[in-house]
Amino acid sequence: MKPSDHIAELEQRLAELTDECASLRGKVETLSEKCLHLEQIRQQWTATLDAVKDPVFVHDEEFRIIRANAAYAEHAGMPVQETIGKPYWQLFPKRYEPLPGCRSATAGKNGDTDEELTLESGRRFHSRSFCQMEAGTYHCTHILEDITDKQRLQAELLREHEQNRQYLEVAGVILLLLGRRGNVQMINRMGCETLGRTEKDILGKNWFEHFLPDHVRDDARVVFDKLIAGHVDLVEFHENPILGMGGEERLIAWHNVLIRDGHGNPAFVLSSGNDVTEFRRSQEAVKASEEQFRMLFNTIADAVFIHDTAGNFLQVNHTAIERLGYSEEELHNMNVADIEAPEYAALIPERMKTLLQQNQHIFESAHVRRDGSIIPVEVSARTTQYDHSPAIISVVRDISERKQAEELLEKTNRALKTLSAVNEAVVRASDETKLLSRICQIIVNEGGYRMAWVGFAENDEAKTVRPVAFAGHEEGYLDIRISWTDNEWGRGPAGHAIRTGRPSFIQNICN
Repeated sequence: MKPSDHIAELEQRLAELTDECASLRGKVETLSEKCLHLEQIRQQWTATLDAVKDPVFVHDEEFRIIRANAAYAEHAGMPVQETIGKPYWQLFPKRYEPLPGCRSATAGKNGDTDEELTLESGRRFHSRSFCQMEAGTYHCTHILEDITDKQRLQAELLREHEQNRQYLEVAGVILLLLGRRGNVQMINRMGCETLGRTEKDILGKNWFEHFLPDHVRDDARVVFDKLIAGHVDLVEFHENPILGMGGEERLIAWHNVLIRDGHGNPAFVLSSGNDVTEFRRSQEAVKASEEQFRMLFNTIADAVFIHDTAGNFLQVNHTAIERLGYSEEELHNMNVADIEAPEYAALIPERMKTLLQQNQHIFESAHVRRDGSIIPVEVSARTTQYDHSPAIISVVRDISERKQAEELLEKTNRALKTLSAVNEAVVRASDETKLLSRICQIIVNEGGYRMAWVGFAENDEAKTVRPVAFAGHEEGYLDIRISWTDNEWGRGPAGHAIRTGRPSFIQNICN
């Protein structure tokens, strides 16, 4: 072969090798990409597995660990890499052999297992495994779920449920659960006793058709329909009677709660009911009693005031309103001191002290009407309660007529006593001047007058009135010119009496 042929052959071979190298470089790059992709998948799988809080591991048919997550390594007490290749039952959960279910599944090289185990620490785990063959390689994946707290919670819920059931039975109110159509889903012992029926005779029956009187059935159903439609605020509280076994009616006050399903739709109505039959009867009796009291309160002839310990009026009757001339609203904004005459208002603190010490007090006073006129009164007061607070109730009697009678009697007695003393003086008198002086003295001392005097009417030109005797507080009154003629000097009470021959009265204390 010529050298040139060898060279050409070598060049051709070199070109082929160059192409093969380029092809190999492409395959290497593709393989690197696939390896990188696989590494990414492995990392993602590892991250996903580590995110699981339950221990997860994979073992081969010799029960040696192939893969494990961080939770398993934590329970095993060593890094993940150190767990690889070791029998899982020597690490976690530590046992003298593999789990029974796992051994059975591995022997058959298929199937899943589901079993529970309890560790020496007392914690319980639920083990689930998935065994399979892939590309001629056998492996089994285990997931260990710590169910200690879950089981404890379930036990607590079970106990709570039992307690709630017992509470329902011993509750002092009726507890009733109605479905959307009004059928009884649940009723407690109190409800059964109130209806006079057994739970078996009640459950499943329509509440409205079997346990309500005819005259309230339609109205109660309207209320229920509003509630089951979601209008809770309208019918949260409701009263209606129910029928006992003997047909007697018991009035029940219901508190209603709407219960919704998982989708938020109304599903049940839970009602708690109090038997208020006797309470309402007592309320009616109290109302009737209050009406009778109010009628008596407003028709009594005496004024009645109820006020607090500070004297502010809380309630007054019609007589008080009519007597004082104020409206009821005005009196409710007034105080005892506002209607007391000034000379008695200062006595209020002492009277209140006596009243609170003795719980009752009777005294006389004087009230001022709206028009300013004065009414003498007798007050009979005692302590009481008004709206659960200490208060005073006063019965006030107008004693104007009694006072007038007492004054008239006092005047009559004084006049008779004066007349008797004058008669005695007349009988014993021996001198006119002394008799007149004695009579003036008697009028002042016995009659109660400030001053008395006697004057003689002279028939002189000036018609002078000459004082001849006096007694009492004269203060120069007799020094003025007194006449009985019809002029400025004779128009006083003395001159007028002498001219007319009749008694003259002037009631002008100020002048």
